[in-house]
Amino acid sequence: MKGIANRLYGLAEWISYLAYLNFLWFIFCLFGLVIFGFMPATVTVFIILRKRLRHQGDLPVFKTFLKTYKEEFIKSHLVGIPLVILYAFIFIDLIYLRSVAGTGPMFIPIYFILLGTVLTTLYVFPVYAHYDLKALTVLKNAFLMMLIHPLNNLFMVIILVITFFVMKNLPALVVFFGVSFPALVIMASCYVAFQKLEKGRKRENDNARHLPE
Repeated sequence: MKGIANRLYGLAEWISYLAYLNFLWFIFCLFGLVIFGFMPATVTVFIILRKRLRHQGDLPVFKTFLKTYKEEFIKSHLVGIPLVILYAFIFIDLIYLRSVAGTGPMFIPIYFILLGTVLTTLYVFPVYAHYDLKALTVLKNAFLMMLIHPLNNLFMVIILVITFFVMKNLPALVVFFGVSFPALVIMASCYVAFQKLEKGRKRENDNARHLPE
């Protein structure tokens, strides 16, 4: 019974934590007039969730959010601007092809590019939060992570699609968990992938040290 009570308490704590993060995300997005607030607010959510997953959840959430938001404001836009430009080019190409050709096999390559871009975007925020990298290096590493973790891609997409349909039918959930819960799903799954990758590298380094000279 004590174990069940602890689990229920932990679940309730996570629910309130995610709701509070979601609220802060909305507030700080508005601080940046949405357009300039989206990237730093979203990056901050991922950084705070990473700290939570690393058992650093005792940090004051509001103060940490405010401090991180300020620190990452410029760098987050240096990551976001190339993504916006890439998505703009893709959608312009889709609109142009639709006006010229309507439908046809020529859409297949652009759809593959769009899929790769969306999957890469799922890794951008976790890579940003987990590693201390320059803006363009974040994008490059997010792309590489997407390529080497197909099962992780599938898992994230399935959970996010389920989340989308649940929130579509229960729109009130968007107010409390519309950003924070998907961010938790993405950050947690990527965090596991990052840990496996780092353990693999450590194992390779240890084996290299023991090779005979």
